[in-house]
Amino acid sequence: MLLMTKDKQFLKKTRIQITNYEHMFLKYAKENGRTLIQSEAGTGKSTFLAKLVMDWCRIQLEQQFQTGISDTDTQTKYSSFFKDAWYLKRYGFIFQITLRNSVTEISIYNMIKEQIIDSICSSEEDRKKASTSLNVIIKLELVLILLDGLDEWTDPGGGYKLPTLLTSHRQCAILFTTRPWKVAEGKINHSEIDFLLQLEGVNTNFKLGRNLLSLIGRSSRLNT
Repeated sequence: MLLMTKDKQFLKKTRIQITNYEHMFLKYAKENGRTLIQSEAGTGKSTFLAKLVMDWCRIQLEQQFQTGISDTDTQTKYSSFFKDAWYLKRYGFIFQITLRNSVTEISIYNMIKEQIIDSICSSEEDRKKASTSLNVIIKLELVLILLDGLDEWTDPGGGYKLPTLLTSHRQCAILFTTRPWKVAEGKINHSEIDFLLQLEGVNTNFKLGRNLLSLIGRSSRLNT
């Protein structure tokens, strides 16, 4: 994953590689409020978000049971990228949203309610309680929100170029993924993004194949 920088009115790719979560979300010890990952279709944007969520879950389990969890499906002994899953423990909660399922919604808070709370709460009373808790969590906790597929989201009106949060929710960190054309069309102000990254996809097919075979072998041993 390569860092991109602003050059006058354009963005250009640098040779600086970002290979861990800490460098992705912190800049000069300051939280990056809005990070954006761009790459073409099929290069692994959604897969990377899935890995991030799995790494966060693993760290939460380690803390809960006060034990280390060995190699997981998202982190094998062969991996050299984003192995600092421990960094993610600073986030009390992570919410992942698929933007194509909320194309008419501007509020990130409402997206979480519709895509997560409404899908897991069976009664209206439970939904109200969960929504109240969500509001408190987003105000008081350091929360990471993953918004997948910005290129599939269209402003439903009001001149907003990005989904928004209330001012009282500004403690949240947001990670967007998108295809490059969304940034290239120039509607998103560069000042609205703190950190822009270019995902290059699979760099080494051999390592990918080795990792997959390792996971398949481990799964076969567990099932025998």
